Amino acid sequence: SMSQQMPQTSAFAVNRPYGQPVMGNVYASPPQMGSLGTPHMPRWNRSPSGSHDGRGSWKGGSHVGSNGSSAPGISAIPPLDPDVVLTLVPTRPLLKALAKECRPLPPWCVGFAPAQTLSEELFMFASFLRHTPEEQMRWTSLVATIDAAFREVWPNSVVAEMGTTAAGILMAKDTTAQFYALNTEDTPELRSKFLASANSFGFQVDFTTDYRLMSCVTLTEARTGERSFIRFGKDAAQCAIAAEVLKTSIAEVPARKYALVAIDALLRQNKVIDDIGSNLALLNGEAVALMLLSIANSYSKDDEPDAGRLLVDFFLTFGFPVHFDCAAHSVSYKGMDPPSPKTHLDAQLSVLDSIDGERNLTPKLEKFSHIQAVFHYCYTAISQFTQVSSSQRRAQSALSTVIGGESYWSRVLSMFHQGIAPFAQAVRDRQHILAQHM
Repeated sequence: SMSQQMPQTSAFAVNRPYGQPVMGNVYASPPQMGSLGTPHMPRWNRSPSGSHDGRGSWKGGSHVGSNGSSAPGISAIPPLDPDVVLTLVPTRPLLKALAKECRPLPPWCVGFAPAQTLSEELFMFASFLRHTPEEQMRWTSLVATIDAAFREVWPNSVVAEMGTTAAGILMAKDTTAQFYALNTEDTPELRSKFLASANSFGFQVDFTTDYRLMSCVTLTEARTGERSFIRFGKDAAQCAIAAEVLKTSIAEVPARKYALVAIDALLRQNKVIDDIGSNLALLNGEAVALMLLSIANSYSKDDEPDAGRLLVDFFLTFGFPVHFDCAAHSVSYKGMDPPSPKTHLDAQLSVLDSIDGERNLTPKLEKFSHIQAVFHYCYTAISQFTQVSSSQRRAQSALSTVIGGESYWSRVLSMFHQGIAPFAQAVRDRQHILAQHM
């Protein structure tokens, strides 16, 4: 729980090897000296190679219900014609009924065998949020339209991904895509021309600056509400360095990407992350990605962690002042062994920029103690989940102890309508029950 006693600070150094007990006897045996990673707890071990190969092909069986397993009181209702597929409207009663019928699985596990490890569940969660063919078409169209709006004003401009988008976080509901535009300039006259250009393509426009004080523009698609945040002007070329770091070190390393997807979703649910990048009082997504990278780059070369272990080490480090003292140290994406002395003493949190190591990406962040408490809770909740018997667990899975599933049931319904396996069949098998709640 959040009130659990903190480890004694006198016995620990920042980012010490996590081999001795920290919260009771959580650890069984010390890891190799110099490794940041936690020892392997039950259900955190790396899954066997080849245990999954993409959406709809999770190996190990399927736990999908059937028309013959209706809830009490509804079993007498004759099943619908199997060739009939209803249009189910995602009302609150219907989504609650869907969650009830799919118990004990969280939404991202519907239609699959239950995850046996935290790493497997993180893969399932990331796969659940992956673009469907319909979403990919919208994404491709959005990028092309943004590019066309820029080229009307700057014919040689090039729009590219950066920030969490470059790190592998896909655009979805209530998320903002991050870009930078090369070969552009920022003057009042050019802003006026771009405003007219973007409006003609159906975008609402808002000029602002980000945490690097670069010129930025927020484009909101008037019809769909999809948002994009683009850095432009002569300084935007610097963003290529930051984008490449996140692309090669996170997006192209599956375990790191899966962990980041979960952390990003967690912070969104707790409303402590700035989705756009212009609210300096909140934690921004790029800083979170660099914080995760600082953990990933602190393991020894022969000790590459899986996604579950990396996620837990992230919570353990940034959830406990004994492991990361924000008043004494900065976060460097290059690693935390040894930790970097704090560069920005006037900031609650100092996350060093991958472009300029002297710049802080969180210069005016507020309430970092609250964020630290969230990470503290997450570490405790997952630890407790792994240590109690299945009959005593209140959560549906390890990940659902820290990420609520309620907001994701509408996505299950959306994938049903798009025919995405195995979610489409899982809902179809239950549609005669769900129809009673429309």
